[in-house]
Amino acid sequence: SKFMTPGVNIGLFCHTPSVQVSRAVSSEKHAKQLLLTGDPIDAATAFRMGFINFVCDDTDHLLRKTQEIAFKIRSKSKPVIAFGKQSFHAHSKEKTLKD
Repeated sequence: SKFMTPGVNIGLFCHTPSVQVSRAVSSEKHAKQLLLTGDPIDAATAFRMGFINFVCDDTDHLLRKTQEIAFKIRSKSKPVIAFGKQSFHAHSKEKTLKD
């Protein structure tokens, strides 16, 4: 897999994805690298940057891994999971001290 924000390559800045990219990767320098170069990164690099949670060798591995996560979440209390998701989204919209 490859990940990239290519807008800068054609004279546009991908400002909508920039919000998610800046929150998803492990550091500001990694976010800027993705957003300002337009260069693609491979899955191993995306994993090291914290952009993705895991790397799968093939689609069977991906299916097994996603089912494992889904079944684990499904085994938890539905009200607690619903509250946790709501709380997470509310807090992720708050400004940080950096902002």
